[in-house]
Amino acid sequence: PYFAANLLNVVNELLDYTRGDEMQILGCQTLTNFIYSQ
Repeated sequence: PYFAANLLNVVNELLDYTRGDEMQILGCQTLTNFIYSQ
């Protein structure tokens, strides 16, 4: 699934470019929700 890899790249970029705790938490939540939805 290309979509899965693309989403992971987006999340990784968000975590790289934003050092704020809120964005890191949001990224982790997004990743977790994505994994559980598979």
